Amino acid sequence: MGARKTFRGLVKGFSSGLTTLFKGFGSGFTVPFERLLRAKWAKLWVPIESLFFFGGAVMKHGLVMIFTGNGKGKTTAAIGTALRAWGHGMRVLIVQFIKSGRVETGECLAAARLGERFVIKTLGEGFVFEGEDVERHRDAARRALEAAREAVQSGDWDLVVLDEITHALRHGLISEEAVLDLIIAKPPLVHLILTGRGASQALIERADTVTEMRCVKHHYEHGLAAQRGIEY
Repeated sequence: MGARKTFRGLVKGFSSGLTTLFKGFGSGFTVPFERLLRAKWAKLWVPIESLFFFGGAVMKHGLVMIFTGNGKGKTTAAIGTALRAWGHGMRVLIVQFIKSGRVETGECLAAARLGERFVIKTLGEGFVFEGEDVERHRDAARRALEAAREAVQSGDWDLVVLDEITHALRHGLISEEAVLDLIIAKPPLVHLILTGRGASQALIERADTVTEMRCVKHHYEHGLAAQRGIEY
């Protein structure tokens, strides 16, 4: 922790000195140089900061996390974690396996304001209903899995969220083996989050952190519809 403070102190000091220098030249330069560094070198900032000190490194180990269970809050928890990562200068991609672009969600509206370091790809075809022809859902899930695989391997993202991927597994839209292969092949510094009900034992064993949301009470039970800004 002390090394991290030392690193940031050096950058802030350097930033302050350059900002003062430019002001002295009457350039009207008022933006802290540190902010420009973070904006210009966003892809390198976190790894550089991590390499500077030994122990407690921000990107010391890329985690595999699962949010599962029958309670509300799985996608919400993943988006909250993603926002925290974005705040630290990390690059975040959320791939949505079930949700479709036909519904305007709050997270997509927010992502549009957060810039190129926070991207949501909504690639699903909506809920899968009993007796429905699932071929279009299967094609969409396969495209989403391929997009996720490419993103994880690309080096362009520090955190990749596979939203509602367990639903795609439960409906047989993609294979568990393909998802496990994606996890196993994950580069060591990339964080990966999987969400959705009914995470399999194989996925749970492969993950570093698993949280199960348990439904104690839900407003649906009282006839209250999904609320904008809460459910979507």
